[in-house]
Amino acid sequence: MAGRGNKNNDKSQEEGLSSAVVEYRPVVAQYAAEYGIEEYTDYLLAVMQVESGGNHEDVMQSSESLGLPPNSLETEESINQGCRYFAKLLRLAAEKGCDFNTVVQAYNFGDEFLDFIAENGGIYTIELAEEYARQKSGGEEVTYLNPIALKANGGWRYKYGNMFYVQLVYQYV
Repeated sequence: MAGRGNKNNDKSQEEGLSSAVVEYRPVVAQYAAEYGIEEYTDYLLAVMQVESGGNHEDVMQSSESLGLPPNSLETEESINQGCRYFAKLLRLAAEKGCDFNTVVQAYNFGDEFLDFIAENGGIYTIELAEEYARQKSGGEEVTYLNPIALKANGGWRYKYGNMFYVQLVYQYV
């Protein structure tokens, strides 16, 4: 699988992360190690940064991956589930022949995105993420004034997940 995580835990890696997210590094590292994905700790922290900035109870916004309503998990449960879900996505991506960026996007879109990418060559592209979001949203667009979206398309996204998720996460890795 392409795009392995960076094992470097150098403080320069944490410059873009909020102090709230950085404080969770030991807990994230603990659960990442438990699920055998410790080399992805920096990516998991970046996911947390994008999901909550470390400022909500469900810091990894992982309750929905369990079929629960949004924001249903307390902080440590959220980190545990976020790490468990990321490990599951990594395993499924390897089985389906999908690249690492597909795993990152699937954290936001759900594991069905892996099937979509596998059916379309196994390599994530922003165009495929956009097409998936278009299909899932029925083409409904919403204003999205994030700098990445503003640069890409003037400031919108489809009303399903966030088709810019990979780019958002990579800002912090």
